[in-house]
Amino acid sequence: MKWNDIITDEEFYAHWKLVEETCKKNLQVIRQSKHLFYRGMKYNQPYCILTPRTDRQPRDSNKLNHDLVNYGFKLMVYETNRSNSLAITQLMDQANIYGNPYIVIPNDNCVFMSSSEEDMGHMIGLVIDNLYFYLVTNAPGIMNDTDQLRNRISFLKGQNSLVTMNFTKLIDKLNFIPDLENVLISFFKQFFTNFGIKESKDLSELNTMGEVIVSTGHLFCFDYYKTHYIIEQILWGDE
Repeated sequence: MKWNDIITDEEFYAHWKLVEETCKKNLQVIRQSKHLFYRGMKYNQPYCILTPRTDRQPRDSNKLNHDLVNYGFKLMVYETNRSNSLAITQLMDQANIYGNPYIVIPNDNCVFMSSSEEDMGHMIGLVIDNLYFYLVTNAPGIMNDTDQLRNRISFLKGQNSLVTMNFTKLIDKLNFIPDLENVLISFFKQFFTNFGIKESKDLSELNTMGEVIVSTGHLFCFDYYKTHYIIEQILWGDE
């Protein structure tokens, strides 16, 4: 049975028609994988269309960590970062943490970033500790005076000193390191590799069941409890 024979609600029909027209490639991936994407939101309407903004702020992660990871994404020339994207997940329990669960269908213009090793939010919380460890481990190659380096970056270990610090202050305090930008490029290359960070325009290349961040494009969202039965019928019939 075709999708336009299943849907009887006119508003739902209009939204799903846009999905069929603009999400063809991603719908095919979802059909083949038999996994839906979800997002928890404080909404109560049955359907909505979300567009990732460029002014997004962290909701439940430290802003300093957030800004430092964003800087790393910029250094690695990734299109996606934590400020121009929205998070989706294939885990319903994860979506429920943030509000009413919505089924999300990304359109074919979206860019996706995922981590094969950790939830993206958890990765952000580890960036400063990992930066300290990287600098200390590579101390002889960064500065001749290893003790001086350890002393000058000791603030990275002190949670009290980081509470009032912003990204600009952090970079200022690290500017004594010769060729700082290249040092940070090397750090983030290793850090993102260790966490299996991958950016792709191909939804089939995602390597996680956890959080995925999506930039550009549009996300078509459908209230799970009001629409999941019909959407599952459209995608998989009576399988």
